[in-house]
Amino acid sequence: AGQRAREYDRGMEVLFQTFATDEPTVREQLTGLLGLRAGARVLETGCGTGRDTVHLAAKAGAVYATDLSADMIQAGRARLAAAGLGTDRVHLLVSEATRLPFADGFFDAAYHFGGINLFPDLKRGIAEMARVVKPGGKVVFGDEGLAPWLAESDFGRILVNSNPLYRYQPPIALLPVTARDVACRWIMNGAFYVIDFTVGE
Repeated sequence: AGQRAREYDRGMEVLFQTFATDEPTVREQLTGLLGLRAGARVLETGCGTGRDTVHLAAKAGAVYATDLSADMIQAGRARLAAAGLGTDRVHLLVSEATRLPFADGFFDAAYHFGGINLFPDLKRGIAEMARVVKPGGKVVFGDEGLAPWLAESDFGRILVNSNPLYRYQPPIALLPVTARDVACRWIMNGAFYVIDFTVGE
């Protein structure tokens, strides 16, 4: 794995320590929102070094994990191999999240956590996740975004001052018209939003 992937992994460790949260527990809860059944086929966009991919692989029949960075994909491949997960059920590929190379309704669920705020076309990125999920399947995504009731707190001001990304709000208005049963929550002490919805007809 390259320098960027190593820095990313170190940053993740520091992030979860900063918010005094257990990373495996959080990732298990997030991937659990997909409600995957045995044998499900799931898409993960922006997979980074595969920190969520391992959790998804434990729940799904097949995982297709994509990232823009070949360096991240390489690091993810090493992580999966170390976890005893081969390429028979986990497929890693370099792909742009706003132009997914999959047919409509190919997946039972889609997942993205971290980095979605910086998509050049966030509406299209969300729409693409919904497009490739069959009706009745779930989409779960989240990123930095301070809970509104914490904005005027000392914690909120410090957080936003240290990293402007925490100013982001959940992009509810950008969800596709096919979104049903939409839920939005804040995790990690109110510092990250998570949206999940079921894909309708």
